[in-house]
Amino acid sequence: MRDALVMLEPSTPAEAAELMREQAAAGAHIAFAGGGTHTIGRPARGDVALSTLGLRSIVEYAPEDQTVTVEAGVTVAQLAGLLATRGQRLVLEVADPDRATIGGAIAANISGPRRMRFGSLKDLILGVSLVRADGVAARAGGKVVKNVAGFDLSKLLVGSHGTLALITAATLRVHPLPEASRALRFSALSPAMVWEAVIALRARQLEPAALVAQRRTGGPAYYDLDIIFEGFRSGVDAQSESCLACADERGWAAAHAASEDTQADDARIRAAGPLRVQCTTLPSEFAETDAGAIEPFSRTLVESSANAYPALGIFTVAGTPTPATPAAFASARAWIEGRGGSLIVETQPPASAGTPEFAPWGTPPPSFALMQRLKSRFDPDHRLAPGRFVGGL
Repeated sequence: MRDALVMLEPSTPAEAAELMREQAAAGAHIAFAGGGTHTIGRPARGDVALSTLGLRSIVEYAPEDQTVTVEAGVTVAQLAGLLATRGQRLVLEVADPDRATIGGAIAANISGPRRMRFGSLKDLILGVSLVRADGVAARAGGKVVKNVAGFDLSKLLVGSHGTLALITAATLRVHPLPEASRALRFSALSPAMVWEAVIALRARQLEPAALVAQRRTGGPAYYDLDIIFEGFRSGVDAQSESCLACADERGWAAAHAASEDTQADDARIRAAGPLRVQCTTLPSEFAETDAGAIEPFSRTLVESSANAYPALGIFTVAGTPTPATPAAFASARAWIEGRGGSLIVETQPPASAGTPEFAPWGTPPPSFALMQRLKSRFDPDHRLAPGRFVGGL
């Protein structure tokens, strides 16, 4: 965080609201901090930082309704432990669950490969408690899955990066833990073959929980594709066998059970650095994106690693930048944005490292004028995380 002079650590939502009122009266610029695992961008100015780590209460858990309400500082691991006692889970995949907080995950709109089955946090969030820029506490949404009353402010705060309000608590939809799980790995698939695999699975009406493609280097570009099935044991077995039959028909490399470290490998790349970027494009342009942006950019990084969620069109690339990296980065961003996609910088070396600074956000989207109006409505004085979001919001 840049120029943060004071760290505030409220222990209750009421205390957080009082601190926000005090800072509003002082006209202070304020940024919010959780576990610090996914802070994109840097505020242009910060007089005060407010930590949510003291907001650690489980407000309400209703297993029969498959909902849970927790304060923003509850970690993903803490919540997972609670839900597991009742055979349930929040399908929220983060790289560091012991540090990542629920409030931070919502603010950053974090998601993982199971998003293709369960959706993003916008699909899982039911309600939210917040504190406005002026210190007024408010609540939006409800505590049940079926709720259509009013403006859906909860979803608006997902991915807002602390620029609209302080999230103090959230109500989330949870799902049963699967009875069985099986992962199949198909090795040495070309980028074109990865997308063909996605189409083939759809043609067979298979419904994997996740597809994770890990990029291999040191020769022609290829991927190892993990296909993960979850659910009732009979369904997992049937879908796995159908998937294997599909592989035999197409002559894919020998399939075998993926190691138990599949999820750990994915998390490692998503937390890697010192430079890590995420790009999103049309899933159908998987091969073109690899050739036009991922491959040339990766070549300029030392010890580069990359993975992708091919059904979602999401790539993550990480490594140590070299003098050739800035030009390759600019070229990759231009290529991706030229096709309607985006490339953001999730983490980069500190300024003290002497490497060029990579602009975290690219060209503002067509909806930017609406985003500016929303910012002015929620934060008229532009005091919340100023400059952190796209376009300097």
